[in-house]
Amino acid sequence: MGPDRPGVSLTWSALFTDVSDDGTMGYNYGRFESRGPGPDGKERVRGGFFLTIWKRQPDGSWRYVMDNGAPDRPPIPAAPSTPAVPVAPAAPKPAGG
Repeated sequence: MGPDRPGVSLTWSALFTDVSDDGTMGYNYGRFESRGPGPDGKERVRGGFFLTIWKRQPDGSWRYVMDNGAPDRPPIPAAPSTPAVPVAPAAPKPAGG
């Protein structure tokens, strides 16, 4: 996924951010969500966790030096329902037994 894909959007929200004591490196991690058309043309939504490492530039701005994402696992498909098997009535007990 990249900026050249029309109709694709990426949003992210940091859950935690920290900066080194000297203020030159930082990192954050959190959740991301991407939305865009799937192969069938319907909107496809994907989410997961990201980790980004940042480096402070000489002008004071920040640039990422590493950005990685791990998508959520797809939901486990529901097990097919097992049809009820009719149970035959119990055979009568023989007399005297």
